[in-house]
Amino acid sequence: KTPRRPSRRPRSDGDTTRLRIIEAAGRLCAEHGFAATASSTICRAAGTDLAAVNYHFGGRAGLYEAVLVAAHGQLVALDDLEAIHAAATPPQRQLRQIVGLLMDHAADPDRPWGMRLLLREFTSPSKHLPALLRGTVLPKIRIMMDVVARLQGQHQFQRPARLWRRDRIVTLLFWLLQKVLSIACLLLTRLLPL
Repeated sequence: KTPRRPSRRPRSDGDTTRLRIIEAAGRLCAEHGFAATASSTICRAAGTDLAAVNYHFGGRAGLYEAVLVAAHGQLVALDDLEAIHAAATPPQRQLRQIVGLLMDHAADPDRPWGMRLLLREFTSPSKHLPALLRGTVLPKIRIMMDVVARLQGQHQFQRPARLWRRDRIVTLLFWLLQKVLSIACLLLTRLLPL
């Protein structure tokens, strides 16, 4: 029987380093694009060595996916949406809270690069966009669609089964759906009584 190696305890500064790398990558990729931003430039801006990208993210692709998730989190966090959705409040109030949260986050100066990075990604999609849509955007859209369905008197949003099978169709449809939902939410806030 092979003796068991003691598990390595994570370094206390590991989370801080990871966040510094995400922040630096987000700023730089929002400004220059992912393809034009070297990992060494990101690490230099974050004050880390190049090996930190592999250690914390498994490579450059993992880093960019983490940056996209963080950028979308700057708009609205899944935890925030789930809390609003789980509250025993009418769907009109939930929709107002969601739109208010989106507006507050979009105008927040402490979230400077997320919207720019997402706009860059949506206008010129990388191969990482489908992962962002499946892992981050889709759960948020499901919550928002459920709130809208309840506003329309439906118990819950029912998604068509075949819609989610092809990445290209999903990417296009979710991009369009996100734009339509944004416009619908803004219109509904004007129509719903405060």
